[in-house]
Amino acid sequence: MAADTAAGQTASVEFGILGPLEVCRSGRAVPLGGPRQRAVLALLLLEANRVVSMDRLAEDLWGGHPPEGWATTLQIYVVHLRRALEPGRAKGAAASVLVTKGRGYLLQVDPGQLDAARFQDGFAAGRAALEAGRSAEAAATLRAALELWRSPVLADLADYAFTRPEAARLEELRLAALEARIDADLALGRHDALTAELEQLAGEHPLRERLHGQLMLALYRCGRQAEALAAYRRVHGLLAEELGIDPGEPLQRCTRRFSPTTRPSTGAREARHSSQRRMTAPAPRLRPRDRDGLADGRPGAAGSWFGRGGAPAACWPSARRSRSPRPYALSPSPGRGRAGRPACRATVSA
Repeated sequence: MAADTAAGQTASVEFGILGPLEVCRSGRAVPLGGPRQRAVLALLLLEANRVVSMDRLAEDLWGGHPPEGWATTLQIYVVHLRRALEPGRAKGAAASVLVTKGRGYLLQVDPGQLDAARFQDGFAAGRAALEAGRSAEAAATLRAALELWRSPVLADLADYAFTRPEAARLEELRLAALEARIDADLALGRHDALTAELEQLAGEHPLRERLHGQLMLALYRCGRQAEALAAYRRVHGLLAEELGIDPGEPLQRCTRRFSPTTRPSTGAREARHSSQRRMTAPAPRLRPRDRDGLADGRPGAAGSWFGRGGAPAACWPSARRSRSPRPYALSPSPGRGRAGRPACRATVSA
């Protein structure tokens, strides 16, 4: 019965490090004491389910200079934390959450109890959905994972050096999850709603090329091509000035998609060249007609200089487009055309 009670108490506790250190039981915050006592719990959470020696705790808590009697002080911190984490534990009963192991301590935490673990699981699931082409599912999953963040990791204990490596690692994962969520939203056509957010993010993280590429794509899809190219020029200049490098291939490939100097696709090039050939093709060579200017009383056949209904081809736009340096002049022919009108024959003006 006591074991079942302890298990129930453990399951109801939730730990938060994606922001100031937080412990909740059944939705209510648990008081954790002063900064150094909170730091003990934070270090044990960062090393969850692993034994942390008392020497390591002393080193990190006092910056390598523990005071006299530090072991007793540390034990007092642990006693207070046990009371906060397991208020219903009977006096003298073994602890089930914060456990003594030799000359050290172990904090037993299920993955579902720690917000950082839930965030990483959500990030992995959202990225898998995005790679599988399930953009709506990916956007919802990644958005839920990102909502677990309240502020920077262990923001209230940032002065302790032991928090910084894990804080940096998790912050990098947060940005990657944010970029993946934006990719999912872009795939869903939500570019109008993303431009302001991306402009802010690109300003906060000026060296993250992926954010700049997403901003350029969103601007382009909103019909703001000039602003998209201006954004590329800004990041190009920034990288050259700060790091002495050019943008990477993904960003260059992104700007080539909508730059005015971008070569059109094969189909577009063929259509353009075909149009140019039609516009610049020389006029058909004029061929002599029979003496009467008509064949069996019908207008000239295709390819002759006669146009429709017996009208001269020179009267049609295709003939006017001819670039021949020696224009044709029309002169009456002895023959007769349709309806008794004189047929015309082309002669070359001197």
